[in-house]
Amino acid sequence: MSDVARVTGLNGPVNESRMIRLVDDFLIGFHDEQSAFKALAKLRNFLWTYNLQLNEAKTGVHASKTQYNDNWEHDFELLHISETDVSQQAKDINKILDLALSISSHQPSANAINWACSRMSLVKNNVENFELILEVLLRLGRDFPASLPHVCSFLINNQDLCHSKNLVPKIERSLKRLVNLHHQHGHDSEVAWCLLAASVLRVSWDFVELGSPDSLPRPAVFAIVGLMHEHGLLNFSLSKWPWKSQLKTAGIMGDHWLPFYESVRRGWTKDKVMINAVKSHPVLSKMLSHDVTFLEDSALKARKIDLKKRVFKKGYNNSSVASRREKLLFQISVEGYE
Repeated sequence: MSDVARVTGLNGPVNESRMIRLVDDFLIGFHDEQSAFKALAKLRNFLWTYNLQLNEAKTGVHASKTQYNDNWEHDFELLHISETDVSQQAKDINKILDLALSISSHQPSANAINWACSRMSLVKNNVENFELILEVLLRLGRDFPASLPHVCSFLINNQDLCHSKNLVPKIERSLKRLVNLHHQHGHDSEVAWCLLAASVLRVSWDFVELGSPDSLPRPAVFAIVGLMHEHGLLNFSLSKWPWKSQLKTAGIMGDHWLPFYESVRRGWTKDKVMINAVKSHPVLSKMLSHDVTFLEDSALKARKIDLKKRVFKKGYNNSSVASRREKLLFQISVEGYE
């Protein structure tokens, strides 16, 4: 048991956490309950290979009564970003960037990077240093994909400055490079966030920037692209892809069920086979009759996004009548759709 931290399959979760050992007792800390149960299961499996068992009377997952923070969190808490001195504000921003990059080089997670992005996104009186903050966030979004929700939220929440400072062409180039990169690897979430930010900024797309005739985008991404087509953000027709034949081959309950259903519901196609497939399905037919959609049109006109609350306000310039939505369309995971 002296090498428990090196157990295959357990070493990752344990090495990222704090472990205290007292003779043959172990206390291991985790940031969330799921990680704790996962590590406990791996530990049990490891012990079984030696015909050993944990003492169940002394083993369990319990919520800590004390809130623990990693050392890097304390370092960040000591940093302050000036809201009155432009020159000092720039120095503070660079200091946070340096600290985040230093921490991320010594730990596998992107927690420090996400914290830095969140902190810089909340800087008040940022007009003079807006381009600096933008440059930093675009760099972090490029090098640390987990930070893209923060980066894209910043772009949406500051869309007026992006337009007034004529920065949209620069942002457009960055977002299109990111889409191309993540699209190749099937990273739906990253692609979706970039498409969302670009759509809010009214960036248009050519066919070569979103794929090739031989490769239909993944289901969730294609559904979003279809929504962008409705909003006039594509400089080409969806027929550039042989999407109807591919969807019909996959079937209504195949991987492409989402764009299959939405294409019928939204009138992207008049194909009778596809329409009949949806209307004859016991569940999807009822959804169609009640005009249910999985795509939120107003997300492409988001005015503000709150990542913590997972809501957005819609409408380009009329924030006084903006309505709140309790879910973002683009909260997409590799495993499926919400």
